[in-house]
Amino acid sequence: EMLAGLQRSKMQNLEQWMVAVGELPAQVAAWRQQADEGGLLAQHQSQIDALQGFLTRLQRILKERWEDVLAAYQISLETPENLTTFREKATFVEFLVRRVYAAWRFYKERFDQRLGVDEFHKRFLDVADEVAWSAYRVCIDQAEVLGTITDRQRFKQPPLLHFQDSASPVIYARSRRALIPNVPVHIIDMPYYEASTAWSLLAIHHEVAHGLVQDLGLDAGTAVLLQGDEVGLASARRARWRLWAEEILADCMAVLLAGPPFVRELMDVLFGVDPGHPERGDAPHPPPFLRIPMACTFLRTLEADRPRLAGRLADDQADRIYGDLAERYTEMWQALHVQVDVAPFQPYLAEMDQMLTLLMDTPLMGIQPHTLRQLGSFTPGDWRLVRRVAEDYLAEGETSGEAIKPRLTISAARIAFDQLQARGAGPDQLETLHEHTLETVETYAEKGTRALMPGEEDFLQDLAEAFASQPPALTEWE
Repeated sequence: EMLAGLQRSKMQNLEQWMVAVGELPAQVAAWRQQADEGGLLAQHQSQIDALQGFLTRLQRILKERWEDVLAAYQISLETPENLTTFREKATFVEFLVRRVYAAWRFYKERFDQRLGVDEFHKRFLDVADEVAWSAYRVCIDQAEVLGTITDRQRFKQPPLLHFQDSASPVIYARSRRALIPNVPVHIIDMPYYEASTAWSLLAIHHEVAHGLVQDLGLDAGTAVLLQGDEVGLASARRARWRLWAEEILADCMAVLLAGPPFVRELMDVLFGVDPGHPERGDAPHPPPFLRIPMACTFLRTLEADRPRLAGRLADDQADRIYGDLAERYTEMWQALHVQVDVAPFQPYLAEMDQMLTLLMDTPLMGIQPHTLRQLGSFTPGDWRLVRRVAEDYLAEGETSGEAIKPRLTISAARIAFDQLQARGAGPDQLETLHEHTLETVETYAEKGTRALMPGEEDFLQDLAEAFASQPPALTEWE
């Protein structure tokens, strides 16, 4: 009787939880209504559709598992030796309910912020989403052109932006960091304080690159391990290069998406950070002292190596400008760290070219036979447009009079910011730059409904099955 009482109380709790979790798709439907009616969530229709479809399919799987629990419960009451089976099935359903709630809450916090945040922050989030969408789509579209993208990759949703009390932007990719694997939409959290400096959105390009690494199934660390010999990386340093590989890759992809202004912005981000030491710690980022020279080394190749992939000649003027900027930025960085002992960094500085060749110009698993350099797109035409918008409009206190993509608008804003600083601009002029940068993104961002692609429902079904079948991690039981 005591065992039967325990079983009954467990079943009653599970019954209550099943009722509650069954209401979650309806709550997501309220977000969908906001999107359908052109409300505050209008630009997130496809992301909400993906989440609703994902949760609906999880409900079906959960219901099937619940039927197994009911059957095991009846058998265990009649045959006590089958109690273990009941416990296992009931415990798994409890775990699955908790995981479904975790996925729902993860997105609820983000969409609720859109509905509840003040207009100043809501507007910045909308602009940040357009920048992320612009950067994400150019790479996915290029992968489509190259023929390297699969249906599973094509159906991935772009990132969703969210304010958080963090020191710098961070991405919660689908298969990592979120503690809830196989969710349908990446999340990028960014600090509240950046909402007053539109040019700081250049960091989004780096975070989007992390999402693309996940979506395209790239593993930069494994490439270092398996292909390091091919490019001449010394075995003594390969473990460190492997640790830093994805962050280096993300910096380079950001340069391919935003051009030289990303490097200049990264210098400001790392300005007050300890220069680090190459042989200490286990952080995934290279030491700041090394990170800027690596980005500058890649910037030098931005135009020189781009046309080679398409069978065209390089634009000598753009190539010369990028080289001059890289040289200037490197000198600035060295001057900032004049007291640093360079000796421990020298072997890594000597291998930068080989490491960048491996990551950006060697076909990696996931995009073979193509390379990551082919996925980004920053052309001489982009550079000239960015300069014109910066110098003729944004730095002069105007919204752009030329059409420009959101990812490039932020590059132009950074150039305008540097020019205003050189003129001794005050807070009012910088506030005007911020405002006109937002207006430019809003004016030229892609319009229209972003609906699910045909066939995406099948992908969401597979995603839900993977989400529901993965064994719980130890931390999820604690």
